[in-house]
Amino acid sequence: MIQENLPPSLFPGQLMLRWLTACCYEIRLPGGKTLITDPFLPAPDDPAVHWRKYSYGTTVADLEGGDYALISHPHGDHIGSIMELFDRFGCRVLCHDAYAMQLVTSFRIRQQMVFPFANNQHYAFADFTLDTSLARHSYENEPELLARKELRLLDKGTPFEALYPYGSLYNTNFIITARNNVKIAFCGGSFEDVERNRWRDAGINILLRQCGTPIRQNDYERLAQDLMDTGAELMLPLHHEGVYGKQEVMPFVEKVNETLGKRGYPGRMFMPEQGRWYRLGMGIFAR
Repeated sequence: MIQENLPPSLFPGQLMLRWLTACCYEIRLPGGKTLITDPFLPAPDDPAVHWRKYSYGTTVADLEGGDYALISHPHGDHIGSIMELFDRFGCRVLCHDAYAMQLVTSFRIRQQMVFPFANNQHYAFADFTLDTSLARHSYENEPELLARKELRLLDKGTPFEALYPYGSLYNTNFIITARNNVKIAFCGGSFEDVERNRWRDAGINILLRQCGTPIRQNDYERLAQDLMDTGAELMLPLHHEGVYGKQEVMPFVEKVNETLGKRGYPGRMFMPEQGRWYRLGMGIFAR
């Protein structure tokens, strides 16, 4: 359940999160450490003009913490702020081992602060555990978007150019398990059979799910089914920002929830307000 404007003393040690832009969430873990997913926080006047459309005015300077950076894949709209994040917080950088050294080389990140992972690996940190699984950037029957081809050209001559090809080959999905046992699944690409087979029994509470393509295609049934397949209680969106048209997002969410209701599934999709903190976990209320 998501709780807003509640006295923190009633809910000690709870996990908190807020959506910032694209696939970037700031997650405050129960022990107080902070995890940033796919760090990309361009400014409205970003020198890279093609990134400005993603800006909501929040930059790395506005983050409250940055102990860990978790990367699903190394396209510019997922790692665009990694060097600035590392310079400010000296964060641990978690990324696939296939491009870990290229990330170090491109962004001057200290090797000892990079924690490479492989597919189907379990990592146990003091503040959370991480389970990884193979994903693809898009479904096999979906053509490469023209915008992506343009993006590849715009990245020529930048530190992102060498990393771009890895973005589709080594996309990774995650389960983040906090110390209070709240489980967050992060799925930024296609929803593969491995998630349906493994995540169903994992006891997931929250699904962070890439919604840009389904929103463009008005495929609300796909997202409803993805939530049902994980058994999660709540689904929060990734990559749904204004680049896809703000006006279509809320009606889309309503269609997803209407579909879930018709199918008798108790979980729902929730649209977070950009930059607003939410507490997640159990509470007790009098009727």
